[in-house]
Amino acid sequence: MPVHGKNATASVGGLMMYGVEFTVEFSRDYIDASVFGDDAKYFFAGLPQTNGSFSGFYAGGLSAAQGGLVGIVFTTGAGSISGAGYVDASVSAAVNDAVRVSGRFKGVGKWTGS
Repeated sequence: MPVHGKNATASVGGLMMYGVEFTVEFSRDYIDASVFGDDAKYFFAGLPQTNGSFSGFYAGGLSAAQGGLVGIVFTTGAGSISGAGYVDASVSAAVNDAVRVSGRFKGVGKWTGS
């Protein structure tokens, strides 16, 4: 059964925001193990990694998310994804809009999901 995004939440270190969107990407490196005489390419899987992005309406606390490793938790209404990571974020403001925040994170270590 699909899960509606209306119940999702995002917690990125001390950054306070009303979340609008987030993406969490799980991937791994693939190492080319092809050798002379192979008829096709051969690969083996490397270490997994977690990266992603987030955006929302800014509500304060950006200094806590700068420079160091922070805790990150995303919930979907059906479970959560959490771990630690480094965060790059930006805040934008316009006279005719709410102040917005967006950014990317690079996960560090093992992430868990429930």
